[in-house]
Amino acid sequence: MGTWLLIEAFDLKYENFHLLLMIYPWAIVPFAYCTSYIFNRESTAQTFSIYINFLMSGIASILVFACKMIASTALWGDRMMWIMRFISP
Repeated sequence: MGTWLLIEAFDLKYENFHLLLMIYPWAIVPFAYCTSYIFNRESTAQTFSIYINFLMSGIASILVFACKMIASTALWGDRMMWIMRFISP
């Protein structure tokens, strides 16, 4: 809800952003369910899911953005973006 309000407050023109916010939970729940079978204990699986979501959603998106802003690394930013689309929900 906070992200949606900030998008509206700064009048940013992202097409179908509301759709992304509504679809994301439908992607993250099966992803967390599948990764829970990697571990024997549920606490370990939950911790892994939290960390992997933080790394993929937070740090990797910033890295892709930074690479795309620099002309000499823009191609690598595009490549990382396509890889991240298949790895993380």
